Amino acid sequence: MPEILDQLQRFLLGSEKSSVPDTDAAESSALSRIFSACKKSSREHFSLEAYGTWGSLPRLIAALTTDNLQRPVLYLTAHIPDAFEAQDDLETFLARPVQLFPAAEAHETDLDPKSEIASERLRICKNLHSLTTHHHSLTTHNSQLTTFIVAPVQALMQPVSGIRFLQQRSLTLKTDQSQNFNGPDKLAEWLTDQNYERMDQVDLVGEFAVRGGIVDIFPPAHDLPVRVEFFGDQIESLRQFDLDTQRSVHTLDSITISSCVNTAAEPDQRAILFDYLPPKTLLFMEEPAGINEAGHIFRDRLEDPGSIYPIETVLRDAAKFDTIYLNRFLCGLCNNSVNFNARSVQRFENRSRQALEELLTLAGDHQIHLFCEKPALRQRLLEMLEIKKPPENFYLPVGFVHHGFELPEHRLFVLSHHEVFGQHQPHRRIRKIQSTQAIDSFADLKTHDLVVHVNHGIGRFRGLKTLTKNDRQEEFLAIEFADKAVVHVPAGKIELIHKYVGARAARPKLSKLGGRTWERQKQKVSDAVEDMAAELIDFQARRQSSPGIGFPSDTTWQKEFEQSFPYQDTKDQTTVNIDIKNDMQLSRPMDRLLCGDVGYGKTELAIRAAFKAVEHGKQVAVLVPTTVLAQQHYRTFTERLADFPFITEVISRFKTAGQARNIIERTAQGRVDILIGTHRLLSGDVRFRDLGLIIIDEEQRFGVEHKERLKHMRVTVDILTMTATPIPRTLHMALLGIRDISSLTTPPLDRRSIVTEVCPFDEQRIKAAILRN
Repeated sequence: MPEILDQLQRFLLGSEKSSVPDTDAAESSALSRIFSACKKSSREHFSLEAYGTWGSLPRLIAALTTDNLQRPVLYLTAHIPDAFEAQDDLETFLARPVQLFPAAEAHETDLDPKSEIASERLRICKNLHSLTTHHHSLTTHNSQLTTFIVAPVQALMQPVSGIRFLQQRSLTLKTDQSQNFNGPDKLAEWLTDQNYERMDQVDLVGEFAVRGGIVDIFPPAHDLPVRVEFFGDQIESLRQFDLDTQRSVHTLDSITISSCVNTAAEPDQRAILFDYLPPKTLLFMEEPAGINEAGHIFRDRLEDPGSIYPIETVLRDAAKFDTIYLNRFLCGLCNNSVNFNARSVQRFENRSRQALEELLTLAGDHQIHLFCEKPALRQRLLEMLEIKKPPENFYLPVGFVHHGFELPEHRLFVLSHHEVFGQHQPHRRIRKIQSTQAIDSFADLKTHDLVVHVNHGIGRFRGLKTLTKNDRQEEFLAIEFADKAVVHVPAGKIELIHKYVGARAARPKLSKLGGRTWERQKQKVSDAVEDMAAELIDFQARRQSSPGIGFPSDTTWQKEFEQSFPYQDTKDQTTVNIDIKNDMQLSRPMDRLLCGDVGYGKTELAIRAAFKAVEHGKQVAVLVPTTVLAQQHYRTFTERLADFPFITEVISRFKTAGQARNIIERTAQGRVDILIGTHRLLSGDVRFRDLGLIIIDEEQRFGVEHKERLKHMRVTVDILTMTATPIPRTLHMALLGIRDISSLTTPPLDRRSIVTEVCPFDEQRIKAAILRN
């Protein structure tokens, strides 16, 4: 049993030596009554209602019960976000991974078996079936092997493939054994029949590739693809391999390949998750009334309600298992009930210093567990308390707990760091990222695309043509110019052709062959480039000769702050973070362009740069193009810096004239460390006492006047520019080395892609989207 869980169990059962109220603890505690009820259960199924729960207490009860009884568990919630929160809490209490049985989106009743959600659902079903079929114990004394599944009710209402279909449409491959499909060709036929897609190289689930006697397959319910190597009709080896390197990771003796045919929506071939669960499974239902209501609402919103199970079917099948209902209030769901008398800990929320002082006082005769998401946050708390280790009865375990609670009868408080300090951020699930290849737009020419020929000007690509030249056939790019004139460019001289990129929405005219217009245009551009180059050289010379700030290397605070980031850095973020800090530590002003798509982590890197500046006593200006973005940045900066004594303000049209005047005065006096705002920051009345860093979000959206002022600032002040879509001139300057550039190309873990659909106007579709969100 994990140390924190063991400590909480002993305390709740009354065997903890620290000060506890004088009660008949072990005999009368609510937790011990749950243990007793579960152990007495034999042939007949039992149900028990645990009420008076609050916050994350239901998940703690489930964790303690599971660890004590060593039985497989299904934890059911009313909503999908509740299931994610339950998974987080349970993994913290149990100190091991907990499986989530995911639900598809409401409109995806016909779920693609190759999708990530369908694959995960299948994997859990296969594991449950395999363990039950082979009579492997699910109740081993090793708690690490105990099956624990969390699911929202929507996931159970959505059908899965039936057990018989799973057996009939699966293929088991074994090494050193002849197969009944007689080699790779027959295996490829079977895969095609099961809706796999044949490709040159495997990249995604549901794909396979054949190269001689080798067949690569990426089956659903597997994290890695498998390479099947034949020698004649016999399988010589089975190896899982990495998509990035194509190198083997694991050697297998056998593997079961599942079908990619979708049958979950067919009434005669579908099943419910309960069909896969072993009979001794213990079911926890968090807020059953909410589960019932959510089930009805979910089905009512579907265009085809018959594609899923009604909530009545789910609750009927649930009654076949031992069940513990977890409620805030007594609902009278069964004759057997226990009361935990829990309370909320709302009075400690967003109070930081005052809350810590009150909790320290309470630790005199209470037990306090304040969970910190990362070791750095724990260390920061100790620094704030000015102690080297927590006092007796005051614990700072490392882990993520969503909602705290108080048990007055046991004099126990369980809280989380983000509640006390107001840093409410979603907890991201860690997931393997599949590799992708960048697209080279210059090589991605399509018929009718506009192109630029170095010698002839703007033309239109008409496709590839095969022509005979000197009795040899060669490929040519057909480029059409004005007056229907066509020039055929040999494929070997493709460097003469560039894809047209224009700054205006209007389509340009095609160039005329043989005229002087194109030469004059090139000369005009050449002269303009020379003028711009002279200006840039002068600017760069002044910048290089001007003394910069030269910030010191990372301090303990800087390291703790970066470690407190609740998500895992991508490889790109780690590299760019080092580049930015190296720039700031140089004696010349920084001018770095940070490119990255929305959600790739640019803002976090900017906050770290700002932290480095303000810790050194400098002020930071954050310039954004819109008022809404200013408010978003203000909220993000405030939450991330909540543990540190730095002042962040925002100035925008949402502020009254008096509020704006006060902020400007305090900024001039040096009493504001970070000032966020729109172009208002560039007004003449806004002055900084000691400005050290300017962070610009989407510089291309500012006007010429604003850019001129920023140009002068670049000579003496460190500047970090963030953008998702750099304009050609800015990008060109960066690529030439005039400005430093960093790029974030790796999506963060668990980032959901943006899906855009073009469809006719439909009020019902709009309604469904609003309700789903």
